[in-house]
Amino acid sequence: MPKFSQVFLKDKEICARIAAALDDASFDRLIEIGPGGGALTAFLFPKYWSLMKAVEIDPALLPALREKFKGLDLVNADFLQTDLAALAGPGRTAFIGNLPYECATAILEKTLQFGGLALSVFMFQKEVARRITAAPGDSDYGALTLLTASRASAELLMDIKAASFTPVPAVDSSVLVFRPKVFFG
Repeated sequence: MPKFSQVFLKDKEICARIAAALDDASFDRLIEIGPGGGALTAFLFPKYWSLMKAVEIDPALLPALREKFKGLDLVNADFLQTDLAALAGPGRTAFIGNLPYECATAILEKTLQFGGLALSVFMFQKEVARRITAAPGDSDYGALTLLTASRASAELLMDIKAASFTPVPAVDSSVLVFRPKVFFG
C-alpha cells in the first residue's frame, strides 16, 4: 500500500461515470480531493479547468500531476487541515474524490458542514457507503446515517469492485452523490 494508504482507480469507464455525476450540477468551484495519479482528473480537467482545484497530500505525486494537467491549480496539503472558505473562495463549491478509507468520514463531515456546498461525489469503502445510505430499521442505520441525513441527501451512484484499483484493496467501494439540504431560517 502506498505511503498515504492510497488506492488508485484504473478503470476509465468508471472515471467517466463519476465525472458525469457533475453534469447537471451548478457550481462556481470544483475541488478534487486526492487526485492521485490523475485518472479522474483526466475526465474533469478538460471540462472544468477554469473552475478546478485539486488537493493532494502526497508531494511525490505532484510533479506528474503538474506535467499532465498544465494549469491545474494544485494544492499540496492535507484536505482535513485546509481552510475551506479560503480554498473554495466565494460561491458554491462541488467536491469530488476517491477518498482515503481511513479519513473518508472526516472529509465527508467537513464538506457537509461547509456553507458553500453545491454537491459532493465521493467514493467510500462499500460498507461505509451502506451505513451512510441506510434506511431507518436497517442494521447499518446509525450515527453516520443521521449525521449525513441532517445535512444532505445521499444516493448511490455505483458500486465498484476492488479489482478496478491498483493496488487492489481488500474491499469493494461505492460512489455516493450528496446534495445539501436547503434550510430556511
